[in-house]
Amino acid sequence: MRVLAYIQVLLVFSFSGNVSAQIDTLIDSSLTVETDTTLSAQGNDSTDQNESVSQLSDKENNPQIDTIDAVMLTVNKFKKFQAVLGSSISKARMQGYGGGVIIQPMILGLRTEPVYDLVKNDSQLRQFVFQDLINHSFQPLLVNGLWFYGGVGNGVRVGFGWWGGECFFGSNVTPTDSLMTLRVHTGFGGLTVEKVFLHKKLNIITGGMIGGGSIKVTKSYQEADVFGGAAWNEDLDNEAEAKARQVGLELHAGMTISLLPWWHLGLDLNSHFLLSVNGFGGSVNSFATVNPGLRLRVVLGNLG
Repeated sequence: MRVLAYIQVLLVFSFSGNVSAQIDTLIDSSLTVETDTTLSAQGNDSTDQNESVSQLSDKENNPQIDTIDAVMLTVNKFKKFQAVLGSSISKARMQGYGGGVIIQPMILGLRTEPVYDLVKNDSQLRQFVFQDLINHSFQPLLVNGLWFYGGVGNGVRVGFGWWGGECFFGSNVTPTDSLMTLRVHTGFGGLTVEKVFLHKKLNIITGGMIGGGSIKVTKSYQEADVFGGAAWNEDLDNEAEAKARQVGLELHAGMTISLLPWWHLGLDLNSHFLLSVNGFGGSVNSFATVNPGLRLRVVLGNLG
């Protein structure tokens, strides 16, 4: 009986030890799980914080610009560039430096006396009557040309250019239903010098040009209905020409207004004093003429 009681006591102690060990193991396991969970959570929080910092850094380094803002930025830059360019052009204009090109259609009063003398002294032409060709009169003539010049400072400009134009005279109809036609071409060009006085956007101009040119008369027979058609630009048969070379001086005065820093518009009055030493040759020798004109000045450049 005592042996059985002793065995029971041993079994009780053994069972209680196993239970205690299992409880200790569960406690240790619980602590381990909690520790792992805490560390994992801390790790996740750290990762989230790092991602947030990285996103903020990316946003700061790569700002997103709206399309409208980009367009406005481009427009503002262009306006600033225009303002700086306009200021530079205006400053150069005030100082008298820069350049310009003049497109200059002009109404010229061509003195017809040299052509009248040619007709009167030519053995063939004097047989015809040119009613529109009158001695000591002026024939309105549209001429076109270009001028190029540059500013050397203090309102002084130096350049060169030329112009040219032509007109026609027809005789009375002959008994053979034909007439004599005269095509008169004149031109002039040379070196020009101007002095300009500025007042805000107004440019007051005085100057002149020294150079040379010519007046050329081409005669030819035409049918009586030549003025009813468009045959003037055709190559004509049986024609001949006489040419007188001229030298002279042109003086002008006028003004332009600056519509834009690079575009100016104005007018000038001018007179051409021309001398031909040899004239047309033969019986028509030296002559001198004065041809007045009214010129439109269309100027492209900073100097109007």
